[in-house]
Amino acid sequence: MNFQIPNFILATPEIWVLSMACVVLLVDVYSRGTERNAAYILTQITLAVAAVLTVTFTVASVRSSSTTPISATPWARCSRCLYI
Repeated sequence: MNFQIPNFILATPEIWVLSMACVVLLVDVYSRGTERNAAYILTQITLAVAAVLTVTFTVASVRSSSTTPISATPWARCSRCLYI
């Protein structure tokens, strides 16, 4: 019986958000009323890093698993108007 180690590369953004949610909750619990901005700033940083991780690992996964060029996919053709 061969056991393959699962590839968690696509789950990295979710793992990041889950771990940072725990950190944000701990920061929020132990901060005083006037120091609540730290939880807000950590939440915004978490979302920004999760967005970067999602784009980075999704594009890398599509490039490695697809034989068609990225620019020829329907999503790439549709999303070009968003970049302009």
